[in-house]
Amino acid sequence: MKRLVYQIFILGVDRVEFFFFASLCAAFVFYPSNFAGMFFSFCITLFFIRKKSGILISFLILLLHLFAANCLLVTDIKSYSGDRYNYATTGGTLISAQELQVGDIVIGNFRLQIYSGEDEGRFARGYNIAEDDGVVFHMPLVGSVLSYRKWLSEKLFDSSGAKLRLTQAVVLGDKKFLETPVKDNFYLTGLGHLLAVSGLHVGLYAMMCYFIFSFLPFKLRLFPAGVMLLLLIPFTGFKVPVLRAGLIGFAVIAAKLLDYKTDLKKILLFFAGIFILISPSMAADPSFLLSFSAVYGLLSMHMIKVRRYLEPFLVGLVATVFIIPAASVSFGSFNVSSIISTPVLIPVLSLQVIVFFIYLIFPSISLEPLILLEKLHLGLVDFFADIFRFMFTLYSTELIWALLAWVFLVLCVRLRVLWMTFFLLLVPYLPANVEDGWYIPNMGRSKGFVVQGRETHIFYKGYHSDFLYGFLPYLAKLGVQKADKGTINIYGADNIFIPIKTESEDYGGICVNESTPDCRAVYHTRSNTYNCNDDKVHVLYKNRCETEKTYLLSKTGDVKIEYKSK
Repeated sequence: MKRLVYQIFILGVDRVEFFFFASLCAAFVFYPSNFAGMFFSFCITLFFIRKKSGILISFLILLLHLFAANCLLVTDIKSYSGDRYNYATTGGTLISAQELQVGDIVIGNFRLQIYSGEDEGRFARGYNIAEDDGVVFHMPLVGSVLSYRKWLSEKLFDSSGAKLRLTQAVVLGDKKFLETPVKDNFYLTGLGHLLAVSGLHVGLYAMMCYFIFSFLPFKLRLFPAGVMLLLLIPFTGFKVPVLRAGLIGFAVIAAKLLDYKTDLKKILLFFAGIFILISPSMAADPSFLLSFSAVYGLLSMHMIKVRRYLEPFLVGLVATVFIIPAASVSFGSFNVSSIISTPVLIPVLSLQVIVFFIYLIFPSISLEPLILLEKLHLGLVDFFADIFRFMFTLYSTELIWALLAWVFLVLCVRLRVLWMTFFLLLVPYLPANVEDGWYIPNMGRSKGFVVQGRETHIFYKGYHSDFLYGFLPYLAKLGVQKADKGTINIYGADNIFIPIKTESEDYGGICVNESTPDCRAVYHTRSNTYNCNDDKVHVLYKNRCETEKTYLLSKTGDVKIEYKSK
């Protein structure tokens, strides 16, 4: 027993592991307090990284924490309405009355406005609103790179006759040309990670650069690969996942150049701790949790020996298993078929990256190959969507269970029994027991509800983004996978996620925007449309009057109304 405890909790654990754990604890305890965050970021770094380098790094993290909390870099101008601008920034969307340019760093007071329908909490997602005009510093070089990226993306679209849309997303991180059905198919098949430029794409760029200069000695090949990683950060629009992966990759290359012995798992934990100290909200950021979990699992993949031709599928298998805890909390959807489809699509994605770089030098001869590769990529995604649609499932769990699942994964790694982690693949497919009741989420501008009884009835009417990131995660929490009756009306898109046996306006006793004798409750899609002139249950976002049977979602949030099915 003592040996087992030693192997799990002591063996191989040193300052790096404790540094990561302390950073994580500080984020969850003190966020969103900037003062406490800066103080403990400085102290934790100083304690674990001693001597003169510790003092230097502590002050650097303190400055970067201050910068991340009060500064935003403008990467794109989305729109202008009235006296307000909508900007894309390194910290998300910014709404401001101040006129800014791409490449501007704005320093000021920003208020986080939580997205409508988002659960309240310290780590709730939202967008930034500038309280007043901030101090602006323009970075001409950064602005030029971002402007060139935008011009290049539009050139690909125009020169191909609008045939190139996916290429911009997978090589430049620009998804504005992607059509909704395409994005839905990626989401349905569990391939959404291919659309988000992240560590996978950074690795492909680095490997391509490494092989291009294969005629050089080993260390000389590392120089262009390192430069490539740094250039990718502005070239992909300062995407945070690229920033993380690029800096970690650059650190590994620097260690190789200086002949330092590297432990990739410790480097991952060290930089993860650094990023969390600089930006504590990252501890609950889905992209950070998914990428960190996947890479941590892949660094332990050597524990399982398979034939070389099976290694790509083992990569997909291990990565999928290790992201289950984070995905179950953040997204609520899962498709195990990505274990098969990801290794098939990686070679196509690699060819797209290679031909794209050829396009930068010889655009006339590489445009058609790019178009053909995009057609192949989209064709394969459509194929996987057709044959693996049945493997898509909605699954969500409480934070405590996700943490326990992550502890289980770590224990399997520590005990060197990685194969036991594969049992987690069964968890998202376990049937859920949904109690009878009317389940009504507060989604703000979009409307929907679920009636669970002898049959499952469903209603949704609203925007695609609200359906994907609001309604589906809500269904995942309930354990609802399909409906017997109801309607789903998504503006500008089709419903390919929730099968409905019979599409009808039979909503299990709830009427929508009308009151008839058969209605047990009335659900209003528009506010201020109830005059409080009957004794039925009425559900609205907000209303001028209310009774004991009126539920105003703007006050109550998500609602569950218990009832017995007839």
